[in-house]
Amino acid sequence: MLVYDRPQTSSLTYRPEPIPAQPTLGSAKEFLWIGAAEFAEPRLAIQILASGAWRYVEQELNRLLALDPGWNGYRARRMVPEAVFAAVNALGQVINEQSLPPQFFPLPDGGVQFEWHVDGDALEAQLDPQGDGNALGVRANGDIFIEGDLTAERLWQMRDAVQKMSERVIAGR
Repeated sequence: MLVYDRPQTSSLTYRPEPIPAQPTLGSAKEFLWIGAAEFAEPRLAIQILASGAWRYVEQELNRLLALDPGWNGYRARRMVPEAVFAAVNALGQVINEQSLPPQFFPLPDGGVQFEWHVDGDALEAQLDPQGDGNALGVRANGDIFIEGDLTAERLWQMRDAVQKMSERVIAGR
């Protein structure tokens, strides 16, 4: 058969009409890469069987656990389970159901920070991916009242400070 818009060729070099799409770099990527989700660690979710401040703690930690790698627009890691377990253990010694719940912040290394701010006073704890942490408490006038590693003694100091902060918030209502 003679086709006028192309030269005559043997059947060994005949191209089908229409010409199939040629593979692109995107096609290779789709073929070779099955997606980041396939290699990601399983998602962790926590459940705390308590009420009051603990409901908020559970919601916030699960929200932070759901963050994807790079959540800060750079190379931040997902929050690691060790940091979450350490946070729940530390908070178990610091707050009760009637306490003022802390604010939570993810850290780029996979750790977590939680803190309270009342009337200019600030109390914060930071836990690294291994679950080790430190605390800092600063009064409105700049005096430091807690500083150092999260030891049992500092957790008790934090408990007293959170209780006083909670009482001030309740009294102010």
